[in-house]
Amino acid sequence: MKRILLVEDNPDYQLFFKLKFDELALDAKLLTFSDGFSFLTHLAEEACLPSVILLDLDLPGISGFDILERLKIDPKLKKIPVVILSSSECKPDIEKSYQLNANSYVIKPIGLEATGDFINYVHKYWLNFNQVA
Repeated sequence: MKRILLVEDNPDYQLFFKLKFDELALDAKLLTFSDGFSFLTHLAEEACLPSVILLDLDLPGISGFDILERLKIDPKLKKIPVVILSSSECKPDIEKSYQLNANSYVIKPIGLEATGDFINYVHKYWLNFNQVA
């Protein structure tokens, strides 16, 4: 089964994501992580790689930039699409994300309806249309 990993420390945003994901009944599994340490531990222990990672930049402990850098230098993990999901519209954050080889940079949707639209987009594009090597 295809898996989407959401790395997001805001519990309200995690809840929005889970509610809309369950409501849409997609053919994928959503796993959420509140911090970079638990996320990286999961990746190290899990044999099955995710289909896409949705990564917040502002996380406790390890920043999203540090996680992105670790993912993209690891030969096993570097091909996993990483979508930066941030509330920052700051140009240096966007530029740095792409310099670290993020696959996409998206401003977080606001509200349940917009979150549902975003989840549909992620599912259609990253899990169905996008092809990885």
